[in-house]
Amino acid sequence: MDQDAKRKNSPRAPSMALEECLARAIKMYQAERRHPTRVEVAMGHIGYTGKSGAALQAMASLGYWGLIERPKDGYVAVAKDVEDYQFTPDSKFKQALLKKFMRSPALFASMLDQYGPHLPSDQTITFELIQRGFSPPAAGACLSVFKKSLDFSNYFADETVEDTFSGFKEEVQEEPAANGGQHVQGEGVNGKEGNVTVGVNSVAHGHRLPVKLSGGRTAWIEFPDPFYSADRVRLKGYIDLHLADDEEEM
Repeated sequence: MDQDAKRKNSPRAPSMALEECLARAIKMYQAERRHPTRVEVAMGHIGYTGKSGAALQAMASLGYWGLIERPKDGYVAVAKDVEDYQFTPDSKFKQALLKKFMRSPALFASMLDQYGPHLPSDQTITFELIQRGFSPPAAGACLSVFKKSLDFSNYFADETVEDTFSGFKEEVQEEPAANGGQHVQGEGVNGKEGNVTVGVNSVAHGHRLPVKLSGGRTAWIEFPDPFYSADRVRLKGYIDLHLADDEEEM
């Protein structure tokens, strides 16, 4: 297969990040609600004065993200999910919609399943996109859109919090009872007795566990030694409380 044919069959993907596309879809919704409208009219709602190449790319990106529908030839309408995102008071539902949008482009759904919450290097992803049929510049642009959208959607937020506890290798030890002589069997980090897997880094008087965040960042949590079942419950409750505070402030 020649190179031109390979490029022609390259995977389809949005050329604009999710945050920008969602903002444009909301502008379209404010003008038309969910009524079908001519493509040319919709282009005006999202900031374009005519049927240019840039306008066509923008409309295509909204389609890849699942933000618009095409009820009939020449017409588009805002998807119900955009309306739900705009008005829901439930932050968890809003987050679920962002995750749904992230999986709407088939290429991005494949990448999310392949890489999980811990992305490889940009060089590795770019090379794999080139193998899928992208030119090197197009692969770099696609990667940029993917990573910006991951950060905006906070796609792996739940997984990284769970990794903090499901990835702790050390055995949760029995905590000495206050009245002496009696002990309570400790729980594993996942609520099961015994050990759990995945190692942590040793530090003085305890261990440090890396937590991978979006954008290639890493947070560290230090655990004392010994680390008891009651400590696990208190630490998880503390993190959940602060995550809930952050959601209320959004």
